[in-house]
Amino acid sequence: MVLSKAYEHLWNMHGFEVASDVLEVLQGSGFEHMLCITKVPKLNVCMGLVQYMVEQYSIESHCFELPNDTKLYISLEDIFHIWGLSITGRPLIGPECHGPEISEKIFPNFDVFEKNRGFKLSMLKEIAIGNENSLEVRVRATVLYILGSLVVPNGTSISVKAFYGNLS
Repeated sequence: MVLSKAYEHLWNMHGFEVASDVLEVLQGSGFEHMLCITKVPKLNVCMGLVQYMVEQYSIESHCFELPNDTKLYISLEDIFHIWGLSITGRPLIGPECHGPEISEKIFPNFDVFEKNRGFKLSMLKEIAIGNENSLEVRVRATVLYILGSLVVPNGTSISVKAFYGNLS
């Protein structure tokens, strides 16, 4: 993961304004709590510590492997406390779908999909704040923008995988 890009995109969310009608739809989903990051002033982050933690994460064991055989697992309860996302109820799952198909289905008339990458975060942000777009389209763009920026960012911090389009 290119940490400087991830950090840069995270702070690009600062000042991301979500319309009141979109917030109303997101109410109770947990996503509205994640938008508090847009109101937090930029902080000094120790990139060395962040880099160290990224290096310690094991994809095979899905945990942080620290010295002295210490393993740090992130539980669903941690996700609830960190992000405010619900951990009860129906799981968010969806069928695998090809990017261009899902893109055309949920964002007709928008060029948001980039081959081999997914939905472009910059376009999702434009759609989310565009009052001329329908409420449904703006809510989907907002959720995908949050997912790509905060919850499951990829290494480039410029897109979110097309699979998540099935969840919005």
